[in-house]
Amino acid sequence: MIVARTLRDDWWKVLAYAGILVFNLVATVLAFPTFEKNWAAITNLIPDFIGFVKDAMNRMLEGAGGGKLSVFLGINHFFKGANVIGPAAAIVLALGTVVREVELGTIGMLLARPVRRRRLLLGWAAVHLLELIVPVLAATLLLPTLTARLLDREIELAPFLLSSLHGAAFITLVYAMSLLFAVAFAEQIKVAAAAGGVCILSFMLYFIDATRPFTIYDLSSIEIYMDILQGNGFPWAEFATCLLLAAGCFVAAVKLFESKDY
Repeated sequence: MIVARTLRDDWWKVLAYAGILVFNLVATVLAFPTFEKNWAAITNLIPDFIGFVKDAMNRMLEGAGGGKLSVFLGINHFFKGANVIGPAAAIVLALGTVVREVELGTIGMLLARPVRRRRLLLGWAAVHLLELIVPVLAATLLLPTLTARLLDREIELAPFLLSSLHGAAFITLVYAMSLLFAVAFAEQIKVAAAAGGVCILSFMLYFIDATRPFTIYDLSSIEIYMDILQGNGFPWAEFATCLLLAAGCFVAAVKLFESKDY
C-alpha cells in the first residue's frame, strides 16, 4: 500500500529530478570545448581562499592520471548531482513521509492499519532511495552517448559508475538525516529548514580550508571524484562513513517513530 501510494505521489518529483540531472549533463558536455580552450585563464580567476578548487583545475589542465574530459564531466555531474541536486531531492522526498501525514491529520488513520511502524517508515525509505539513486545512475549511463553525439569523443564508463556508487552513498546519508528530521518535527517547514540548513551551512564551510574536514561534504569532495575518475582508487573509508552515518540516522528515526504518541 505505502509503496504504490508513494510512487503515485512522487512520479512528477522524480521526473523533474531526472530532468534536471540530464539538463546539467547536457550543459556540461556542451560547455567543455569552451573550458578546454580557456582552462588556464579560468583557473587564474579562482580566488586563493578556495585553493583546493584551483589545485583540482590545475590537475585537470595537466592531464595528471586521466583525460580532462572525463574528470571535467565527472566533477560537474557528481559534485553538482550528488552534492546539490540529489540532496535537494532527498529533502523534498523526505517531506512526503511522517511529517506530511502529521500536518494533514492522517497519521492516526495510517497507524491504525495493521502495519508495524518500522515497516511503514522503512517502506518509505526504500522507495525514496530508489527514486533518488536510479536517476543518477540512468543519467550516468547517458554520458557516453552524449559525448559521442555532441563532442564526437569517447569516454570510459566504468569510472563514472564507481563515482555513481559513491554519490549514491552520500545522497543516502542526506536522505536518512532528512527522514530523521521528518519524524522529529511536526511541520514540513521545520524539516526543510533543519535539513536544508545543515546542507547549506556544510556546503558553505566546505569551501573554507580550515572547516572542510568538519563538513559532511568532505565525504563527497571534488578530490574524491577526481581520484576515482583518474583511476586512483575507490574512497572506501568515506563510502563506509556515509553508509554508517546513514544507518545511524535510520535507526534513530525508527526508534523515535516507534516511541512517539500521535
